[in-house]
Amino acid sequence: MKIKTIVLGLLLPFLVKSQSTLTEEAPTKTPFFYSSFEDALLHKEKATHLNQRNKDLDEIPENIHLLSKLQVYTVMKNSIKTINPKLFECKELKELILRNNQITELSEKLGSLTKLSYLNAAHNKLNALPLSLGNLKLLKILQVEKNEITVLPDNICQCSKLSIFTINNNKIKRIPNCFSKLTNLKDINISYNQLTAISDDLCHLKKLENLNLEGNIIDTISNEIGSLKNLKMLVLTDNKIKELPGKICKLKNLESLLISKNQLTTLPKQIYLLKNLKTLIAIENNFSEAEKARIKAALPKCDIRF
Repeated sequence: MKIKTIVLGLLLPFLVKSQSTLTEEAPTKTPFFYSSFEDALLHKEKATHLNQRNKDLDEIPENIHLLSKLQVYTVMKNSIKTINPKLFECKELKELILRNNQITELSEKLGSLTKLSYLNAAHNKLNALPLSLGNLKLLKILQVEKNEITVLPDNICQCSKLSIFTINNNKIKRIPNCFSKLTNLKDINISYNQLTAISDDLCHLKKLENLNLEGNIIDTISNEIGSLKNLKMLVLTDNKIKELPGKICKLKNLESLLISKNQLTTLPKQIYLLKNLKTLIAIENNFSEAEKARIKAALPKCDIRF
């Protein structure tokens, strides 16, 4: 519990920043907000935003496609199991929030929403992502955490503008080999999946700032991790790691390193090169008292917790 509290405190500023990314951009036209589908339908020529959050819905309205100007649709916290195909006729959609429902499948028709920049389908019952996901060339934020997804389709690598990707609490065993093509990725949360290694492809994301791999079964970290020059936060808590590669010391912008609940006995000799490291959480490892003293001496300005 103590470790989770610390992690949450460190990640919260990044999560808040992630959630506000889209709203920071000033709209080019005045939006028209509605919380009632009936009201929006009465003003269908100008209705751009519809929020049906927590309305006890078990389905998306049959005539949703009549809202031809709809740009932002929120239907989170309902009991929806399947998505009305008519939704995919709303070609102006930029943000689609399906969070906290009981949806088992995202139709291949999702790929027809080519203006979509934000998709949140977290907390559902998805076991896969559609291949048509690759058609979403403008997608910047993809949130599908807390589902039952086992495989990431290679087509996701075609979402070249993707910046924030959260797929924690699923059943992912590997990351597609093409992942390095997602050159705009800044934040990735793949915690609590079934990854066994940090692949080279993941290490070639030059803009990556925050990488959360907590709660996997990782025992191998590629030496290429030193290529993540912009990385600020690395979370490796609760894995099977016995050794950190020396190249991790090349992460000159790293500010937070969380490595608790692993099988570490030492840290790289050049750990002192992490001049910007402010927080090192290394609880529940196998460090000797001498090694703890060495680490503290090497990082005198860092808040270290063993």
